[in-house]
Amino acid sequence: MADSGDSPESKLEAIRRRFAAKLSERIDGIEAAHRALSAATGGAEVAVALDDLIFPVHRMAGSAATFGFVEAGDTAARLEDLLNAVKDAGRPPSAEEGERISTLVVGLRRSAADDPRPAAAPPPAPEEVPATGEPRLVFLVEDDAELARDMAAQLGHFGYRVRTFPDASDLARSIAGTPPAALILDILPGRESARGIEAPQGIPTIVISSLDDLSSRLEAVRAGAHGYFTKPVDMARLVETLDQATETADIEPYRIMIVEDDRELAEYYAALLEREGMVSAVFTDPMKIMDPLSDFRPDLILMDINMPGCNGIELAGVIRQNEDFTRIPIVFLTVETSLSRRLLALRAGGDDFLTKPAQLDLLMSSVISRCQRSRLLGSMISRDSMTGLVNHSKIKEHLDTELKRAVREDQPLAFAMLDIDRFKSVNDTYGHWTGDTVIKTLAQVLRQRLRKTDIVGRYGGEEFAVILPNTDTGNAFGVLDGIRDGFARIRHQVAREAFYVTFSCGIAAYPPFDDSPLLNQKADEALYRAKEGGRNRVVSAATA
Repeated sequence: MADSGDSPESKLEAIRRRFAAKLSERIDGIEAAHRALSAATGGAEVAVALDDLIFPVHRMAGSAATFGFVEAGDTAARLEDLLNAVKDAGRPPSAEEGERISTLVVGLRRSAADDPRPAAAPPPAPEEVPATGEPRLVFLVEDDAELARDMAAQLGHFGYRVRTFPDASDLARSIAGTPPAALILDILPGRESARGIEAPQGIPTIVISSLDDLSSRLEAVRAGAHGYFTKPVDMARLVETLDQATETADIEPYRIMIVEDDRELAEYYAALLEREGMVSAVFTDPMKIMDPLSDFRPDLILMDINMPGCNGIELAGVIRQNEDFTRIPIVFLTVETSLSRRLLALRAGGDDFLTKPAQLDLLMSSVISRCQRSRLLGSMISRDSMTGLVNHSKIKEHLDTELKRAVREDQPLAFAMLDIDRFKSVNDTYGHWTGDTVIKTLAQVLRQRLRKTDIVGRYGGEEFAVILPNTDTGNAFGVLDGIRDGFARIRHQVAREAFYVTFSCGIAAYPPFDDSPLLNQKADEALYRAKEGGRNRVVSAATA
């Protein structure tokens, strides 16, 4: 169990306390900058002193209210507006403006001395939904022992674990003891119907039967069955339905890059995002984010506008110059109230504009909705439409990223190329529709049998690519050879005719190959050796 002191709520409270402890020091800095402005002579000196005052006031305006110092935040916001108006006029402050600036600076310390109002409560953390069973466990009710063994073996090649029952008499007690991910139920002619097949706890149910009449199918639909398959069962189609029915919401956490020159405020937002299950990277220097952009691969950038060295509008323009980053949403979070500046920020490539202190529910809603849309668009562009795997260009991009990470962290990495053997013969004999089904079947097997951290792509046609992080050649060989053996045993069905298909595989790894094009080339050469050696085998580049 994690230490409660490391919980997001504890982090938020620690950041609030740290801000409160530094508040007086921050105001000291504002007062010192104000004295420097009052003492400045000459246009250039005044301009520098004005900038030196605007930035700490901007930080105060953006963060004070967030941490409960609402009146201090309001005072700082009014002071910032006045200072920006003077700066835009391009002249030293007038006597009247100087007096107003002094009054607001004095008022800032006085308002900060008051007890802070309670900070807005963060949105409640989402409740974790407990797992209801083993994700790969399937209960199969089938009175034909030989058929049950065959189906269990076939499903096992796809990565499922199957427990068989000759009838439904013991089913309820077994489900109560160990809830499965799904139930496959054979409906026997004259003995059972689809009535009463609803499994407890919402467990999805798939019906198999020798009956193909409308009334039997209708009963299955009314009972809530997720699928209905007639014998002989097309296992590829059944597994496709089973995958969809048992799919869990195992979504990679959204990755948020926070660019904010106020450290406490940036960490506060990071802790809020952590509460919602997201991963964040904080950068207080806008000049240092370009290299991490490629490595961190954010789903969204949360950015302040007014920052020293490079403002958010300029930074958004630079980010949008790189075509790899054009689809990353940018949400500006700032005290900026000028309509012209807001329009400029949006034209530079911003997607949303939230005013500090942001309403937390609005902030989270904007971040989550835009991350969802970003992921959806990215998936549509980067995934193969037939298999749902990443496409050729994306798998090469992933290989480059993962290899750089492996070199940096001194971890092994394996890359494999797979090609379905004699695929043209499958198309010529059984038709292209069946060939497409074989391709999708191998995609299903790879998704089920590999780890969530592994990356699987369709390289083109009947060729696939697999990236296995933190995996050396030996381990990669063992995993992929096991998948090869299982896939070769999968029975493909066309009407009442069955056939089997194999694939060949070539593996290359880092070390020794520390360049992604070279890694790709060596895996391809190993694949060629596997084909030349008789097909249906795995060959490593190290031994090729």
